[in-house]
Amino acid sequence: MRKKQTWIIIFAGAGFIYCLANILWPASFFCSTTGCEIYAKVTFLGLSLYWYGAAFFIALTGTCGYAYLRNSSGTIFNRLLLCGIIINCGLLIWQFLFIPCLSCLIVAGLLGTILLIHSRKKPFFWKTVWVFCFLIASFNILRIDLLGPKPVYGNADARIKLFISPSCDACRQMLHSVLNDKALLQETALFPVAKNDDDIIKLSNLCALLAEGKTLEDAVAGWDKGKTDKGGMRKLLIQAVSWRNKAFLVYSGYSQVPVLLTAKSDILEKEEKKADIWDMDILKKSPVEGCGFEKETCEES
Repeated sequence: MRKKQTWIIIFAGAGFIYCLANILWPASFFCSTTGCEIYAKVTFLGLSLYWYGAAFFIALTGTCGYAYLRNSSGTIFNRLLLCGIIINCGLLIWQFLFIPCLSCLIVAGLLGTILLIHSRKKPFFWKTVWVFCFLIASFNILRIDLLGPKPVYGNADARIKLFISPSCDACRQMLHSVLNDKALLQETALFPVAKNDDDIIKLSNLCALLAEGKTLEDAVAGWDKGKTDKGGMRKLLIQAVSWRNKAFLVYSGYSQVPVLLTAKSDILEKEEKKADIWDMDILKKSPVEGCGFEKETCEES
């Protein structure tokens, strides 16, 4: 029992330190998900949620330490841990339904580790419930943030996101429209969607040219000319990126490319002036001209 209590004190202390770090450096502390920035600003009774987390871990450390010194099972610790687990299950379900947060999941993981150590080799209803809630919240982070769409040009959080396939005529027309507008290009990220092996080769050439320092316009102009090893590592990476981008589009309700997503308010007005270049309402999920994710569903423009 005393060895188990020692480990519980260690993990509770780690939870306190992690919460304290988020309190002291809320803007700079590492986190790879958007939810971290949002939840860092959430307060209850004027205090950040991390203050409550730090206080809870201190309480766990104190009650477990008291039980350790008294060589008892720790009734107060048991009740406190149960209350924390129930509340944490609710927060994990909230993250699954709404906005996930990697930093919050780390805190939950430390708390869950304490639970698993405490109830090791013992059947416990709330242990099963917590594990389930933790897994679905983790899956949500994996789906939304860690396996979200990935660009080959620009930043993933760019205000304008363009999903294209090299073998799609409508995609190339839209891409050239963006390339011809330098102001638009500066705010655009390019997300590849490969429909076949030829697309993978062209996209691999594109990445190679960009890595050499070529401009996007020159890289696009040369993606048909380069020679890429079809069995090389770059091909595998492009295929993986393509699957991520396809998964994002399917989840978002899209079934073909090109797709242009934007939060820029004046883009409709700008692009309506280019109706003679490409006939497509950029905010619709079903473009007039475009290609499905498979080669046989591609329409010629």
